[in-house]
Amino acid sequence: MPVIHEVSKLIKKIKEDKQSGAAELTEKVKAALLLQVQKSNEKKFELFIDDLEKLIKVLMKTRPYMAPLLHVFKPLLKILNDPPITLQALKTDLINALNAQNILSAQNRNQLMKNAQAVLEPASSVMTLSYSSTVLEVFRKTPKRLRIYVLESRPLNEGIKTAEMLSHLNKHDITVLVDAAMGQVMPVDLILTGADSILKDGSFINKVGTFPLAVMAREFRVPFHVITESSKFNILHYFGKELLIEENDPGEILPKQETSIKVINKYFEMTPAKYVTSIVSEYGVLSPENFIQKVESQKELELFKKYLFD
Repeated sequence: MPVIHEVSKLIKKIKEDKQSGAAELTEKVKAALLLQVQKSNEKKFELFIDDLEKLIKVLMKTRPYMAPLLHVFKPLLKILNDPPITLQALKTDLINALNAQNILSAQNRNQLMKNAQAVLEPASSVMTLSYSSTVLEVFRKTPKRLRIYVLESRPLNEGIKTAEMLSHLNKHDITVLVDAAMGQVMPVDLILTGADSILKDGSFINKVGTFPLAVMAREFRVPFHVITESSKFNILHYFGKELLIEENDPGEILPKQETSIKVINKYFEMTPAKYVTSIVSEYGVLSPENFIQKVESQKELELFKKYLFD
């Protein structure tokens, strides 16, 4: 049978959702996959797989540049690459794989937090920017009191949100700076940032302002650590897909824009791997090169090719 009606409605919602982050969209994708597997009336083994593979391709293309969303499909692709011999066994394996992801994700998150605390252990002053739920969790779980400098992160000022949330913990000393003032409190003991996407050469995409912060860190010999789960590894970029960073509303920079003034308003930018001390993930505290080697050693990336590019 084709994609069932409830799943079609979920796909539409996923495509139109411009507010939810990767975690929320991931749950919606898993819900769509579970519905298809559980409610499909297809009795023929090959046709059931064909329908599911078509759905996977459609879901992958709803948000192809949101790296964590693509990693949701990995356990399913492993099963489809070497399926059991009966349809019922296949359905059971697929459902179990989807349900097990929450447990695995929690385990990975716990390990990441342990690794991050090891990085923070010698520090008393830290700088960060923008908003990262992972970085916030690291600061929430550290047992020590820190002096935390937060860059405001223009133009949307997500750093202000981060500072306010940190202040509610009532356990750290929080200072907000405009982005251009980052050098005024240097050197700090270390810098922590999140990542929107890790690229195949170990460079990474994050909120604009991250690159100059990394350059500043090198000037002052301050360790620069990227805190992220391995699911932020960008599979599309790994296979040679061009990286696109979209332009945003010029009015956010110049509300009364003159027609003769050009505005560049990109929320994200790439920071080269050479500025990164370590990528801290569930894999450990690794250099960018070693992190990429670890991702590649899982030998599962090739599973995505036929779904992304055929």
